[in-house]
Amino acid sequence: EKGLYIYVRDTKDLISLQQTLDETFKWKECGEELYLLREGDYRGAAQMISCNQEIAKEGAFSFGMLCKFSSTLETHGGIGYKSLYHQCGMIGQMLYLEATSLNLSATGIGCFLDDEFHALLGINDQRYQSLYHFTIGRAIVDTRITTLPPY
Repeated sequence: EKGLYIYVRDTKDLISLQQTLDETFKWKECGEELYLLREGDYRGAAQMISCNQEIAKEGAFSFGMLCKFSSTLETHGGIGYKSLYHQCGMIGQMLYLEATSLNLSATGIGCFLDDEFHALLGINDQRYQSLYHFTIGRAIVDTRITTLPPY
C-alpha cells in the first residue's frame, strides 16, 4: 500500500519516536518493526525532499535515515556525529548489496532537504535528525554515460 512508513531498527526507540513524530500518525504495525504512518502517494514529496531528483520519485521506494542526534552528541561529542554517519554509510552499503542480489539498483541521495523531511514527519527538535537518504528500484540505463568493461 502506498504511504509513509517507518522502520524502527531498535525497538527501544519506538516510544521516543512516537512521542517525537507527528501525533496524528497511525503507527499501524505491518510486521517486523515496519509501521504505516499515513496512507497516500508520497512520490512528489520524495522528489521534492530529494532536491527535485526524479530518481527518488520513480524508484520502488525512497527513504531517509533518522538518527538519535542530540543524545549522541551529548554523550560522545563530535566523534558521535562521525559515528552516526559511519552507521548510515554501513547501512547504505548493505542496501546496495541486497538490492544487487535481487537484480535491483540502489543509490544514495546526495542532495536532500532535511528541514522539509523533518516537517513531513513532524520533527520539531533535535532528538532525531535525518543524515542520509536512499532509494531502491529498477535501473534505467543512462545512454549519455559510457560504460566500459572492467580492466
